[in-house]
Amino acid sequence: MKTKIIVTIVVLLIILGILSFAVYGCSLDELNISGCTYYTKEEFEDLIKDERLPGNTIYQYLHIRSEKEENIPFIEEMEVSLVSLHKINVTVYEKKIIGCIPYMGEYICFDKDGIMVGSVGEPPADIPLVTGIDYSRMVYNEEVEATQKDVFECLLNVTQLLDKNSIRADRVNVSKDRDIDVYVGDIIVKLGKKDQYDEPVSALPSILKETEGLKGTLDMEKYSSENNNVIFVKNEK
Repeated sequence: MKTKIIVTIVVLLIILGILSFAVYGCSLDELNISGCTYYTKEEFEDLIKDERLPGNTIYQYLHIRSEKEENIPFIEEMEVSLVSLHKINVTVYEKKIIGCIPYMGEYICFDKDGIMVGSVGEPPADIPLVTGIDYSRMVYNEEVEATQKDVFECLLNVTQLLDKNSIRADRVNVSKDRDIDVYVGDIIVKLGKKDQYDEPVSALPSILKETEGLKGTLDMEKYSSENNNVIFVKNEK
């Protein structure tokens, strides 16, 4: 009986020692975050850390590994590695944004599938602002709902093509007549109303090189593989 008590006490002391080491011997001295551009280091730490044991390496490592990326706007995936008992590395892979929409004082960012991936107070750099259409519903991680779904799908196609052809547009606007204009620096590209925009947008990079340093309007409304004439009207002002 006495032996069992001694063994039980020893086991409890060992367990207590292990727990004490896990809590107090694994202080988190370094949390490295790389690949994150939409948040500051401090902002992202607040999103992924659990404040119940903020300074414990093991606890935070397990917590961050269990964190669901879909719950964090703009984040596609996270790779978490336990470097040592005092250091954790987190590599962030962000969702690719191809356009943003001004909506209720914010800018709603969407991906190639038209899914809202987050919102920001200022439009992101090198991402075209999409204007000229009304929206009925914006919900994170769901498809943007426009009052004219077919028009939004058309705009989505144009933003995809701009991204595919590495064209850094400032804005993509659709008129009431469904004519689409693309603003690239000081150049307005008039694409007009089409079923497909692949041909004019694919030709645009080489055409824009010819207008570098100029201000004006490129009329590509009638552009096609059969008719590759482009009218450029220089802005004299």
